[in-house]
Amino acid sequence: MFTNIWRLSLLQPNPLVTLDPLIPKVSICQYGNTMPLEEDPKHHFSQIRGKTVQNLGMGSILTFGNPKDRSLVYFAYKALDEKELWALRASYITVFYYDVPRTFREAVAYDRRFHLSWSEVERDHTYFTAHSSIYHWWKFLKHKDDSSFREEHRDLMSTTWDLFQKALPELFNE
Repeated sequence: MFTNIWRLSLLQPNPLVTLDPLIPKVSICQYGNTMPLEEDPKHHFSQIRGKTVQNLGMGSILTFGNPKDRSLVYFAYKALDEKELWALRASYITVFYYDVPRTFREAVAYDRRFHLSWSEVERDHTYFTAHSSIYHWWKFLKHKDDSSFREEHRDLMSTTWDLFQKALPELFNE
Protein backbone atom coordinates (compact mmCIF):
# COMPACT_ATOMS: atom_id res chain seq x y z
CA MET A 1 0.00 0.00 0.00
CA PHE A 2 2.99 2.32 0.58
CA THR A 3 6.19 2.56 -1.42
CA ASN A 4 9.31 4.34 -0.26
CA ILE A 5 10.71 5.46 -3.61
CA TRP A 6 13.81 6.98 -2.04
CA ARG A 7 14.74 3.70 -0.36
CA LEU A 8 13.91 1.82 -3.55
CA SER A 9 16.30 4.06 -5.51
CA LEU A 10 19.15 3.18 -3.15
CA LEU A 11 18.89 -0.52 -3.95
CA GLN A 12 20.35 -0.24 -7.45
CA PRO A 13 21.40 2.53 -9.85
CA ASN A 14 18.23 2.30 -11.97
CA PRO A 15 15.91 0.09 -9.90
CA LEU A 16 12.81 0.32 -12.02
CA VAL A 17 14.15 -0.56 -15.46
CA THR A 18 13.08 -4.17 -14.98
CA LEU A 19 9.65 -4.72 -13.50
CA ASP A 20 9.54 -6.14 -9.97
CA PRO A 21 6.43 -8.21 -9.10
CA LEU A 22 6.78 -7.35 -5.38
CA ILE A 23 6.07 -3.66 -5.91
CA PRO A 24 2.31 -2.92 -5.77
CA LYS A 25 0.67 -1.44 -8.88
CA VAL A 26 -0.82 1.42 -6.84
CA SER A 27 0.65 2.79 -3.62
CA ILE A 28 0.95 6.01 -1.67
CA CYS A 29 4.49 7.34 -1.61
CA GLN A 30 4.01 10.75 -0.01
CA TYR A 31 1.56 12.72 2.11
CA GLY A 32 1.93 16.48 2.06
CA ASN A 33 5.62 17.31 2.08
CA THR A 34 6.64 14.29 4.12
CA MET A 35 7.05 10.64 3.27
CA PRO A 36 4.89 8.57 5.65
CA LEU A 37 7.20 5.59 5.34
CA GLU A 38 9.77 6.04 8.07
CA GLU A 39 7.77 4.34 10.82
CA ASP A 40 5.77 1.14 10.95
CA PRO A 41 3.55 0.99 7.80
CA LYS A 42 0.53 -0.26 9.75
CA HIS A 43 0.17 3.27 11.15
CA HIS A 44 0.37 5.14 7.83
CA PHE A 45 -3.37 5.12 7.13
CA SER A 46 -4.17 6.45 10.60
CA GLN A 47 -1.47 9.14 10.24
CA ILE A 48 -2.90 10.27 6.90
CA ARG A 49 -6.42 10.25 8.31
CA GLY A 50 -5.39 12.17 11.45
CA LYS A 51 -3.54 14.88 9.53
CA THR A 52 -6.33 15.22 6.98
CA VAL A 53 -9.03 15.51 9.67
CA GLN A 54 -6.91 18.14 11.42
CA ASN A 55 -6.38 20.11 8.17
CA LEU A 56 -10.06 19.90 7.24
CA GLY A 57 -11.08 20.97 10.74
CA MET A 58 -8.72 23.95 10.72
CA GLY A 59 -10.02 25.09 7.34
CA SER A 60 -13.62 24.59 8.39
CA ILE A 61 -13.32 26.89 11.39
CA LEU A 62 -12.96 29.72 8.89
CA THR A 63 -16.21 28.68 7.23
CA PHE A 64 -18.35 27.95 10.28
CA GLY A 65 -16.78 30.03 13.07
CA ASN A 66 -16.21 28.59 16.54
CA PRO A 67 -18.27 30.43 19.17
CA LYS A 68 -18.77 27.24 21.27
CA ASP A 69 -15.07 26.28 21.32
CA ARG A 70 -15.55 22.97 19.51
CA SER A 71 -12.73 20.63 18.46
CA LEU A 72 -11.09 20.38 15.04
CA VAL A 73 -12.53 16.87 14.70
CA TYR A 74 -16.05 18.28 15.14
CA PHE A 75 -15.47 20.81 12.37
CA ALA A 76 -13.91 18.23 10.07
CA TYR A 77 -17.00 16.02 10.32
CA LYS A 78 -19.29 19.02 9.93
CA ALA A 79 -17.44 19.94 6.72
CA LEU A 80 -17.73 16.36 5.46
CA ASP A 81 -21.46 16.27 6.24
CA GLU A 82 -22.07 19.54 4.42
CA LYS A 83 -19.59 18.78 1.59
CA GLU A 84 -17.60 21.92 2.40
CA LEU A 85 -14.39 20.32 1.18
CA TRP A 86 -12.41 23.31 -0.04
CA ALA A 87 -9.81 22.85 2.73
CA LEU A 88 -8.86 19.48 1.22
CA ARG A 89 -7.25 21.40 -1.63
CA ALA A 90 -4.38 22.09 0.77
CA SER A 91 -3.74 18.44 1.70
CA TYR A 92 -1.67 16.61 -0.92
CA ILE A 93 -1.04 12.95 -1.63
CA THR A 94 1.39 11.49 -4.14
CA VAL A 95 0.48 8.11 -5.60
CA PHE A 96 3.01 5.77 -7.20
CA TYR A 97 1.72 3.76 -10.16
CA TYR A 98 3.91 0.85 -11.18
CA ASP A 99 3.71 -1.45 -14.19
CA VAL A 100 0.63 0.31 -15.54
CA PRO A 101 -0.35 1.02 -19.16
CA ARG A 102 1.33 4.08 -20.61
CA THR A 103 -2.12 5.16 -21.81
CA PHE A 104 -3.22 5.51 -18.17
CA ARG A 105 -0.25 7.76 -17.44
CA GLU A 106 -1.20 9.89 -20.44
CA ALA A 107 -4.83 10.07 -19.28
CA VAL A 108 -3.77 11.30 -15.84
CA ALA A 109 -1.23 13.70 -17.38
CA TYR A 110 -3.97 15.16 -19.57
CA ASP A 111 -5.93 16.10 -16.42
CA ARG A 112 -4.37 19.39 -15.34
CA ARG A 113 -5.12 18.79 -11.64
CA PHE A 114 -2.16 16.41 -11.36
CA HIS A 115 1.59 16.89 -11.43
CA LEU A 116 3.42 13.85 -12.75
CA SER A 117 6.91 12.47 -12.68
CA TRP A 118 7.84 9.50 -14.82
CA SER A 119 10.67 7.48 -16.25
CA GLU A 120 12.03 8.22 -19.68
CA VAL A 121 12.10 4.48 -20.38
CA GLU A 122 9.37 4.00 -22.95
CA ARG A 123 7.44 0.77 -23.16
CA ASP A 124 3.81 -0.30 -23.10
CA HIS A 125 3.78 -0.52 -19.30
CA THR A 126 5.46 2.15 -17.25
CA TYR A 127 5.64 3.72 -13.80
CA PHE A 128 5.04 7.26 -12.59
CA THR A 129 4.00 9.36 -9.61
CA ALA A 130 0.93 11.58 -9.60
CA HIS A 131 0.69 14.40 -7.08
CA SER A 132 -2.48 16.33 -6.29
CA SER A 133 -4.71 17.53 -3.49
CA ILE A 134 -7.03 15.07 -1.77
CA TYR A 135 -9.94 17.10 -3.10
CA HIS A 136 -8.80 16.66 -6.70
CA TRP A 137 -8.09 12.96 -6.16
CA TRP A 138 -11.64 12.60 -4.86
CA LYS A 139 -13.12 14.46 -7.85
CA PHE A 140 -11.09 12.36 -10.32
CA LEU A 141 -11.60 8.98 -8.68
CA LYS A 142 -15.38 9.43 -8.41
CA HIS A 143 -15.37 8.55 -12.13
CA LYS A 144 -14.03 5.05 -11.45
CA ASP A 145 -17.23 3.55 -12.86
CA ASP A 146 -17.55 5.95 -15.79
CA SER A 147 -17.71 3.94 -19.02
CA SER A 148 -16.03 6.75 -20.97
CA PHE A 149 -12.74 5.57 -19.41
CA ARG A 150 -11.07 2.41 -20.64
CA GLU A 151 -11.70 -0.67 -18.52
CA GLU A 152 -8.05 -1.00 -17.49
CA HIS A 153 -8.08 2.67 -16.43
CA ARG A 154 -11.27 2.18 -14.41
CA ASP A 155 -9.63 -0.79 -12.66
CA LEU A 156 -6.63 1.36 -11.67
CA MET A 157 -8.94 4.15 -10.54
CA SER A 158 -10.92 1.65 -8.43
CA THR A 159 -7.71 0.33 -6.88
CA THR A 160 -6.65 3.90 -6.07
CA TRP A 161 -10.12 4.64 -4.65
CA ASP A 162 -9.85 1.56 -2.39
CA LEU A 163 -6.45 2.75 -1.18
CA PHE A 164 -7.81 6.21 -0.35
CA GLN A 165 -10.86 4.64 1.27
CA LYS A 166 -8.61 2.87 3.81
CA ALA A 167 -7.10 6.20 4.84
CA LEU A 168 -10.19 8.41 4.52
CA PRO A 169 -13.33 6.25 4.71
CA GLU A 170 -15.60 9.22 5.53
CA LEU A 171 -14.80 10.90 2.21
CA PHE A 172 -14.22 7.95 -0.13
CA ASN A 173 -17.46 6.17 0.74
CA GLU A 174 -19.70 6.49 -2.32
